[in-house]
Amino acid sequence: MTIEPAPATASPGPAQPGTPAPASVILEKDQRLSGSMLWKIQRSFFDAEGVRGWREGTIPQYITTNAFIARAYARVALGWLRDCQAAGLDPDQPIYIIELGSGSGRFAHGFLKYLFAWLDALWPGRLQVRYVLTDFTDSNISYWRSHPSFEPWLQAGRLDFASFDAASWRSPTTCWTRCHRTRSRCMAGSCSRA
Repeated sequence: MTIEPAPATASPGPAQPGTPAPASVILEKDQRLSGSMLWKIQRSFFDAEGVRGWREGTIPQYITTNAFIARAYARVALGWLRDCQAAGLDPDQPIYIIELGSGSGRFAHGFLKYLFAWLDALWPGRLQVRYVLTDFTDSNISYWRSHPSFEPWLQAGRLDFASFDAASWRSPTTCWTRCHRTRSRCMAGSCSRA
């Protein structure tokens, strides 16, 4: 990561031709993003802010959480489910859709609203689709768990939550399945079923 130092005095306009560029300071070199200072800073920020960062507008979100995007992704998922069913999908087996880094849960709410309305209209009671919201910070999971908008899907067994840390090397599917089966916190600490 390179940080450019601010000039000692503010310039009223663009730099004059021939003016040397400010010196660069290299803070890190040859570092994976997940091991970098930037990663640690971001992680601390998201953990400290929780859902408040989205609620107060600190974290930009509209492009990834608006109704148009949620509906478009739900149509893609519906098409995939239709293809799976045409290929002989066993309707007795549940299908898990796992969202990594679900943040405020706003995208999931829109996605689930469209997806389950369409599934219920096309194949009432035939497909067992379960959506799993994940994040690394427990405060987001607590927020989703207590949000009344998610309650109908939770009660119907169509929604679940799991802690998943993308910096870990475990598969989210394997980790969540293990937690789901034991209904407890994974000993490795990379996921939990609170």
